Amino acid sequence: MYKQLEHMRLLPLYLLVMLVAAACERPFVPPIEPAITIVEPSDPDVLRFRPFVEVRVKASSFRNISRVEIDGIPAEFDSLNGNWQTVVTLSPGVNELQVTAFDIEESAGTRTLRMAYIDPRYVDDAPALPAPWRLGGHTATLLNDGSVLVTGGAPGEFQEAVARAFLLPPEGTEFELLPATMSTPRYGHTATLLPDGRVLIIGGSTSGAILRVDEIVDTAEIYDPATREFTEVTFEGAPLQRAEHATFVSRSPTSLLIDIFGGLGEDPVSGSNSLSTLASIQSYRFENNTLTTFTSFSDSQLLPAYGMASTLVSDPATEGDGMGRYVITGASFLESGPRNTNFSIDFAQAPIRVTILNDFLTSRIQHASAALEPGIVAIFGGFQGVRQSATSSAEIFIETSNRFSTLDSQISTRRRFSHTATKLSGERILILGGFSASGQAISESLYFEWGL
Repeated sequence: MYKQLEHMRLLPLYLLVMLVAAACERPFVPPIEPAITIVEPSDPDVLRFRPFVEVRVKASSFRNISRVEIDGIPAEFDSLNGNWQTVVTLSPGVNELQVTAFDIEESAGTRTLRMAYIDPRYVDDAPALPAPWRLGGHTATLLNDGSVLVTGGAPGEFQEAVARAFLLPPEGTEFELLPATMSTPRYGHTATLLPDGRVLIIGGSTSGAILRVDEIVDTAEIYDPATREFTEVTFEGAPLQRAEHATFVSRSPTSLLIDIFGGLGEDPVSGSNSLSTLASIQSYRFENNTLTTFTSFSDSQLLPAYGMASTLVSDPATEGDGMGRYVITGASFLESGPRNTNFSIDFAQAPIRVTILNDFLTSRIQHASAALEPGIVAIFGGFQGVRQSATSSAEIFIETSNRFSTLDSQISTRRRFSHTATKLSGERILILGGFSASGQAISESLYFEWGL
């Protein structure tokens, strides 16, 4: 009898142990994070020209929401519409705002809101090339010390190219005509800054109006800022015969690579003296002042183009051993209408990644472009098929949204094409030279600024 009573006394404890054990076998359920819906701005991808923007969000969870922070700023709750809201101040460039909602148990949900803002304006006190030099189809390259090197160009659309070069010192107000000249007059060439600080000058034409293959320059040369001299580059393999092309610099594990896209060159089908708009990419190894033919390839996504603008939109020093990402913009003008040729090419990817971009708002060629901030490109001027259609309009391309936006209608400058746009230190771009709608070189230059 005693043992039976003792067994009955221990029974509740036994059941308790079983219940605890069963509870321990239940799977752990993580807390559910609050969900966030962006109410305002309704279209965050629109380029903004004012630094202040009201952000409104809704936050929900199976538990009550205790607070919401927008980029670290506590938001106020509007009980009338159930929104959490505050006003944030944007900085020039792409702003990434972290929206965080907390429930009463401090479980947090987050969402990133991206918005781009600039404060654009033109300033007309920029340095121009010294008289009598007025040029279009030239290049303007920012050197490592902050100087700007200008090479080649022509005084008119149908005039012969020049071999002269100019240098604007850092923070300078006047260009200097360099005593040294290029080995060959060039128009529509490229001048690309190399990792060692020198400038590689490739291709171009001897005339402002490229009509024949024999006008295309099939040589390359180097400008050395240390000596302020030009040195010819040797080709091993077929020389490059292209003008109004784009040039990219990247690295392989063992050498520096130079890639050339598009431009005007010899028609690969018709043969000599027949100009064609190209779509292929020609690659060279560059070593000891020698360009060695590496490979030539085509991408079915890339359309034939010339007179396009190429912009480095990432810092090569942070993109994996000198690899960079470029945005290329341009168009072809056919009887059926304009066909845009906008794409990005990323040399940090393996294999190289080509991404087709959205269309311009206004299709154009022989325009100029420069990066305002990483991933934001400003595009100035150009024309639509014929120089009489030269435009003063400008567009901003935002890479994160793959979207072109027009600048404020009150922000405009004179119509021009075959000019250059060079980003200087700070939030300033130098727009230099080019041709007017009549085909004559423009003497005026100006700054484009977009900061506070």
